[in-house]
Amino acid sequence: MTWKLSIERPLSGAINHIEFSTAEAALLYLKDNTCLVLHEIEGPEAQESRAPKSRFLIQCKESSGDYVLWWKADEKGYTFNLDAAGLYTAEEAGRICNLREIDVAWREDEVRKCAQSVVTLYDLRRFGVISVLEGTRAKR
Repeated sequence: MTWKLSIERPLSGAINHIEFSTAEAALLYLKDNTCLVLHEIEGPEAQESRAPKSRFLIQCKESSGDYVLWWKADEKGYTFNLDAAGLYTAEEAGRICNLREIDVAWREDEVRKCAQSVVTLYDLRRFGVISVLEGTRAKR
C-alpha cells in the first residue's frame, strides 16, 4: 500500500499528487520541502475502504447436467438462473464453503465473463413458439 500526498506549490499554485511507500518517507519529504502546502494525506486504510469489494457466487456441485447450480440469496435454495443467484461477501462465501465440500465460491466478475444467453429447442417447444419463417408451431 502507499501513502498519497496532495501538495500545492505556493508560487505556481499547481497541486501535485505524490505517492510514497511508507509514512516515514512521506513525512521526510514534507520536512525537506517546508515551502509546500499540504492539502491532503491519504494512508492505506482510506484506499482500501474505497476499493471495490469482490462479490462471490456459490456453486453447489451436487447437480447433474451441463448447467451450474447456484445458491440463491440469503442461503434460501438453489437456482440454475445466474440472475437469480445470490451474491456473497468473501467472508460469507468462506463460511458457507467450509461447511460442505460440495460448495465452491466463484468471483462474480469472472463468472459473468463466461455467461451466455441461450434458448434450447426444449424451451421453444415447451412455450409453443411459432416459427415466423415457416409459419408453423414447434412440435411438442
